[in-house]
Order: sequence, then structure tokens, then C-alpha cells
Amino acid sequence: MRFYQYFVSLPERSQTIYLVTLFCSVFAISFFIGQNLVAFKTVPNLQAAKNITDKATMQSFGKIFINNSFCALAILTGFFSFGLSTLFAVVYNGIIIGYTFANIIQKLGLYQSLILTIPHGCIELTYIILFAVLSIRLSIRFKILLSSNLTDTSFVALLCSKHTGMLFFMVALAALIETFGTPYIFKTLCL
Repeated sequence: MRFYQYFVSLPERSQTIYLVTLFCSVFAISFFIGQNLVAFKTVPNLQAAKNITDKATMQSFGKIFINNSFCALAILTGFFSFGLSTLFAVVYNGIIIGYTFANIIQKLGLYQSLILTIPHGCIELTYIILFAVLSIRLSIRFKILLSSNLTDTSFVALLCSKHTGMLFFMVALAALIETFGTPYIFKTLCL
């Protein structure tokens, strides 16, 4: 409880720095755990990459966008558990992304894997971390809302803020790049 009181008393900028550092560390550890779940045998398979890049349609965009949105909502709604489910969601995504990246490296090699993942992966990592930070901030405001007999409006204001909208825009942007940009870049540079 002391740590919580200390954390809440910090300026918002300091809170953000601590939270970004925490969630980046948790994600990195989870990512490396996920990578180590795969036996590393580099067997480049460019046919698998060609199949991935030939399936860029609006239907695949919709599936990727819905999947990314569920991930974002799972992290964002962690304020109900005061950050525990947010932490779990970041760990889970780190392990899954690490495992997937290791599988892609195993099938395609490092160079092709980086080309397939960096364009949208940077945006995905950013919105995962920022949604986690927003979730913790919402949990603080949610506690204030509950203790104020539902009269404090800062929770709703933060939930419906432009920051939340910008994060969902990042989700859509990552899905667009993953669906249409990454295949084009991959075909241009690797095939």
C-alpha cells in the first residue's frame, strides 16, 4: 500500500516513465521466454513467405484488426483488476510474439523475419506498452471514482480521451501495415 501511495503522489510524467520502463522490461523478458520455447534450426523457406505475402486482402485486414483490437481491449480493461490482468496480458503477448518470431526465424531466416515484422511490429509493441500504461492510469482513476461515490469524472474523461483514440488508431495502422505494407516490402526486398 505504501508503494501505491508513493506512486500516486508522483507527477504523471514520472508515473509514465516508471510504467513504460516496467512494461518494456516485462515484455522483453516474456519475449525472450517465448523465443526459447522454439528449438532454433534455421531452415529458410521462401515459399512460406510468398504464401504470407499473397494473402493481403481487406478480409485479412479485418481479421488482423479484430485480433489486435481484442489484444488492446484485454490490456485496457485491466483497470478492473487494478493492473493484474494488464500485467498478465503483456506477459502473454510477449511470450506469443517471441514464440512466433522464433518460428518465423526458423522458417525464413533472420533477414526475411526482420523485414516481415519490423514495419508493423514497432507499432504493435508501442501500442501494447501504451495501452498497459493507460490501463494502470485508468485503474488509479477508477479507484478514485469508487472512493468518490461515482462523482469524480476523471476516469471517464481519460477513458474517452484523445489518447485512447490515438492508441486505437495505432491498432488500425499496425493492421494496415501488416496486411498491405509488409507483403509489398517483403516482395520487393526478399523475393
